[in-house]
Amino acid sequence: DSPPSSDPQLPWPDTSFPGQPQTPATGGDSGSIVIEASAPAITVDSSGQTFETLEAACWAAEDGDVVVLRFNGLRPVGKERHPLRIVGKEITVRSAIGFAPVVGFDGGLESPHDSRLIDISDGSLELSGVSLQLAVRDDPATDSWALFSLKGTGRVRLTDVAIDVSNPSQRPATVFEFISGLGIRVAPMPSDESQPELEYQVEIDRCWIRGGCELFTAANMLPGNLEVSQTALAISGSLLNSMGATDRDHEPGGIELHIEHVTALCGRGLIRMSDRDLTRTASERQLMPVVVTARNNVFAALPTSASPLITMAGTSNVDDLLRKLAWFGRRNSYYEIRSLWHVESGSPAVEFESFGAARWVEYWNHPSLETRGEAVGAEFWPWLWTASGWQTVNDIHKDDLLIRLSDTLPIGSATDGTTIGADLTGLRARPSSR
Repeated sequence: DSPPSSDPQLPWPDTSFPGQPQTPATGGDSGSIVIEASAPAITVDSSGQTFETLEAACWAAEDGDVVVLRFNGLRPVGKERHPLRIVGKEITVRSAIGFAPVVGFDGGLESPHDSRLIDISDGSLELSGVSLQLAVRDDPATDSWALFSLKGTGRVRLTDVAIDVSNPSQRPATVFEFISGLGIRVAPMPSDESQPELEYQVEIDRCWIRGGCELFTAANMLPGNLEVSQTALAISGSLLNSMGATDRDHEPGGIELHIEHVTALCGRGLIRMSDRDLTRTASERQLMPVVVTARNNVFAALPTSASPLITMAGTSNVDDLLRKLAWFGRRNSYYEIRSLWHVESGSPAVEFESFGAARWVEYWNHPSLETRGEAVGAEFWPWLWTASGWQTVNDIHKDDLLIRLSDTLPIGSATDGTTIGADLTGLRARPSSR
């Protein structure tokens, strides 16, 4: 394949980003970068080469390179028309000092099969100070959409990033998906005495994520480590949708989910786990164990949602399904969540198990479990939605959350002496979804 084309020198963009300078500030001794008005919009630092699109810059970047974005809002050239592909290398993409770039991915990409917008195979991406937009196209021929798709091993770190997913037709969509992928290196099975090595890692810190989507969707057998901190979510799906996989060549690994100082409004609950294959009735998926460490968080249901905090469904019996989850929680607040945990088994007959607040605390504090501590600081609150005026998750803004949570989250209520939930005042302003 030939490399994407590059533009040697782009004009300065006319589109400004609300709340940011339209022309970058200059400074000498203050340590800020001096940028001329004719500076290129996208540059690979090591080579100094400039590009018209982020896709072209990532294609050309070498292992360890930094791609710098020097523009505000969406550039005049518009949204990215091709997926970003990162294979076997580590790349950092960041905004230049004084800029607030927005990278848009159009649902009407040139290829109808391009529904994975940032594709990472055995590679690494660090993204900092950038806003991302995804417009999901209403295309029945496309089974699902993903902003980030990690195949095999891979690592993504997001810092000070705002993500907006516009999905008015409510097509299946996720911010991150984890799949095995053909031809991707898979680590050998460990011995009985060892623990499996982490195959993929995602770190999300100080981010604002909103839209018609899931946050994480796991559809493979590989173990992974997911860390979310100082982040606010307002999504129509769940934070983690664990689907397992039908790959019989590998025993299921496990997902470690670390959540700290997160404010999460999720339309379908915090976690969904299912070993049922809804598309291939003859196949049986293996469900991955999930270990959750959750401290100082706010978990809330959307106004139209009756979903439990955690839902599990599968062909195993109830006791086996319960053992797939471990919850180490402390100082979490729950808003308008009527059911904390719902388990449904279809083997040998349909069985149900539901946990309200009292049973949730009692279960995780049982002397036989290592998860003792959930009762410390667990608070359950009603949620005042009547005057919100929110019709969809894309109507929710961080200032709305800050006002509505202030009365029930006093300063010093967290284990570290701060306030429970994300520090909403320090999060990047959201880009417009249009």
